Amino acid sequence: MKKEYEVTPEQDKEIKKLLGINIGLWKPEEDEWYNFIDDIGIVNSGTTYENNNSNDIRRIEMGNYFQNIEEAQKALDKLKAIQKVKEYIADNFGVVTVDKNDCQKLFTINYVRGVNEFIYEHNSTALVYSPFGYLKSFEDSELLIKDCEEELKIIFDVK
Repeated sequence: MKKEYEVTPEQDKEIKKLLGINIGLWKPEEDEWYNFIDDIGIVNSGTTYENNNSNDIRRIEMGNYFQNIEEAQKALDKLKAIQKVKEYIADNFGVVTVDKNDCQKLFTINYVRGVNEFIYEHNSTALVYSPFGYLKSFEDSELLIKDCEEELKIIFDVK
C-alpha cells in the first residue's frame, strides 16, 4: 500500500536543498545575504535583501545579484573583458554599423569547446549575437583573436 504525504512549500524547498536539487534561478529571499557589483565597479561583499527596498529591487531586475563573491567577481571580470574587446575593435577596426537586412558582411567570434579554439564565423543568413560587436573581415577577426585571447577566454568562460 502506497502512502502519500503532504509537504509544505518550506519543507519541499528544504528537501530539494538537502538533495542538491537546484530548480530555477537563485534569488535572495527576505533578509538573505547576496553580493552585487556597485556603481563604480567594485564587488560589494554582501547586503541583505529587503522586498521593499528600491535598490534591491533594481539589482534583481537587472541581474546584478550573486550568491557569492566569486560569482560576482566573475561577472565583473566578464563585463570588463567585453569592454576591452569593444575598445580594441573601435580603436583598430572601427565600430561596425549593423544592417539587419544585410548581415552577410559581418563576422563574429566564437569558441568551439570540442576543438578548444576560437573561430570566426561569417554571418551568411542570420545575425548571430555577439557581446562585443561585429567585425568587417576575417583578417580583423584573426587579429582580434590573437591580440585579445585572454579577454576572449574570460568572455567565453574558457578555463
